[in-house]
Amino acid sequence: MTSDVYEIGHEEEPTWASDLYPVRFKAKLTVRVPVDKGVRLEEVRAISVDAAKWGWIFRNSLNEIPLEDSEWIGRWLELRRKRRIPSGGPLFCTLAGGPLDQSYIRHLLPRLARRAGIERRVHAHGLRHAFAVDMVRAGAPLYIVRDALGHASVATTQVYLSRVGAHEAVDAMRNRHWSPE
Repeated sequence: MTSDVYEIGHEEEPTWASDLYPVRFKAKLTVRVPVDKGVRLEEVRAISVDAAKWGWIFRNSLNEIPLEDSEWIGRWLELRRKRRIPSGGPLFCTLAGGPLDQSYIRHLLPRLARRAGIERRVHAHGLRHAFAVDMVRAGAPLYIVRDALGHASVATTQVYLSRVGAHEAVDAMRNRHWSPE
């Protein structure tokens, strides 16, 4: 197992046999999907095991999101099987197979941020904002970012980008060296 799979901020990497490993792996994957796919917290909670096996998240009838992290999803499905977590229902679940409570992720993110030494406020919806900024940095046109986020309007998408990227604009202005000529 590689070190990028365990929970941020831990000194030791848990083993597959560890009682903490499934919890930590689920936490990492629960955060990774919104960052990689731009899905809402409620959409993360709604991903079914069947959808994960098929490889798609369905936001609505017009917006399908590929879930190609098959190695990660495969590991989680294998952990579920080994721990005898029921094979149906939500992909991200309690170790008893029940749906995750929204508060689980809301409390998880600040805890992970503290362990990683991040002092800024970290919240679930901020992962969508980060996804949008990453897409724009990668060269995606605004209408593609809008569609990926499931927004009806480009104006909503622009709000996402202006809030997250504002500090970069300030830094760019501060670092700008003007020539007197």
